[in-house]
Amino acid sequence: MICLEPSGVSREAYLSAQQPSPSPQARVPCAHEHPRRSCGVEVPPGQGPGPTLRLIDRVRERDAFVRLRRDGVRVRADPLWCSFVLDPDLAPPQVAFAIGRAVGSAVSRNRLRRRLRAVLANSDVPPGLYLVGARVPACEHTFADVERSVAELLRKVRTHQEAVRTHQESVRTDQSLPT
Repeated sequence: MICLEPSGVSREAYLSAQQPSPSPQARVPCAHEHPRRSCGVEVPPGQGPGPTLRLIDRVRERDAFVRLRRDGVRVRADPLWCSFVLDPDLAPPQVAFAIGRAVGSAVSRNRLRRRLRAVLANSDVPPGLYLVGARVPACEHTFADVERSVAELLRKVRTHQEAVRTHQESVRTDQSLPT
């Protein structure tokens, strides 16, 4: 670069044309690698199925809702309630949610529904049909509070299941006795 001053004297600046040598930390990915992933040793995928997950299914048919209305037993654990019909033929339990507008905004109702679904998926739910509903203060509860309420609901469901089983066994023994 040449600069001329008013006195006519030129000053030249020295600019090096030499490129710096590559540093030892330079890393160029291989052609078959993703540029943003670390190049590590490939590990073969695990063998066999993964751990079993407790699943819940959705209530899809109108007949199931009619059956819940007709034969359902209702239990409460504030702020939640549950109407259920125990049915051993329904391998993954089928669950529906009834969370009205009074409970909160759409965002808070959907958050509550996701929390309920997550808690039920990680719980030991007996096979059957379930309609789980919520009352107004439910959206203000934390995840731990929702877990406690669902555990209380399921405890009441199992208590009812045991009572029905005991009643059926007593009816069978009464019928087997000679008159």
